[in-house]
Amino acid sequence: WTALWAVYIIWGSTYLAIAIAVETIPPLLAVSTRFIAAGAIMAVFVVHRGGTMRISRQAFGSCVLIGCLLPGANAVLFYAERNVPTGLASLIIASVPLWVVVQRLALRERLSVPVMAGVGIGFAGVAILAQPSGGATTAGILLCVLSAVMWSLGSVASARLPMPADSFAATSWEMVAGGVVMLPFGLTSVGSVSPSSSSILAWVYLVTIGSVVGYTAYTWL
Repeated sequence: WTALWAVYIIWGSTYLAIAIAVETIPPLLAVSTRFIAAGAIMAVFVVHRGGTMRISRQAFGSCVLIGCLLPGANAVLFYAERNVPTGLASLIIASVPLWVVVQRLALRERLSVPVMAGVGIGFAGVAILAQPSGGATTAGILLCVLSAVMWSLGSVASARLPMPADSFAATSWEMVAGGVVMLPFGLTSVGSVSPSSSSILAWVYLVTIGSVVGYTAYTWL
């Protein structure tokens, strides 16, 4: 339940933090460095608690794929929130459980009526709470939808691929892999970076609270 509340509350706040971070930090640079830093912190935590970062090749390949899908989905959202209000972005991302249900049904899984009803009621609740406003571009909305689909794909795949036994080590490898893949593209915008203090604080929040706590709670769940 602690992990669930961390996802509900902390990840709900990251939409605002993302919007502030990308005001003066290029999206790909912000998201790639965010996940590399968070992954490094998690690796230190794993080793400090007596764990190991050594994993099999299969598990490493799975972590790279999940890292491209989950942190990659977050990178897409960083771009989207330049043209989509926070409330609308959070509502679209809240469709992730709907996409997960669609994908699980496509894999011919049997889902119970309470599960289907719960997902539908939950999405309706988010719509009421978010109260999305206008002002979004079509491209921004499509990027939000793409982010939701990527996240749901990563979530479904992570339950079926060979992953490290230690969920914290898996989290670390996923974040580092996703960040490293995006970093070369982010570095192309280094010359134009002039971050404000609010953007820097938002980035720090995304690294520590959003990723180390929120992302870890999600992958553990």
